[in-house]
Amino acid sequence: MNNDGSAFDEFVARRCEEGIKNNSEYAKLVDKSIEIHNKLKNILTGEDPELLIEYESTLAAIQSISEETAYKLGLKDGISLI
Repeated sequence: MNNDGSAFDEFVARRCEEGIKNNSEYAKLVDKSIEIHNKLKNILTGEDPELLIEYESTLAAIQSISEETAYKLGLKDGISLI
């Protein structure tokens, strides 16, 4: 399931955003991750801060693919029950 910009993919992205925008636990974890990122960035030297950003971006991409896939599969499974 790749993200080809289809209307379905856009729908999934909007629904996922709606589902987390008012989640206080999510907001706390985002704040904590920013705090940790800033602490690490301040103690890293040379090219290390860029490596940290690349690592975080890779993890975010992996998580995004996983969540979108789970959502799409759940939606398709739900539709097939109708």
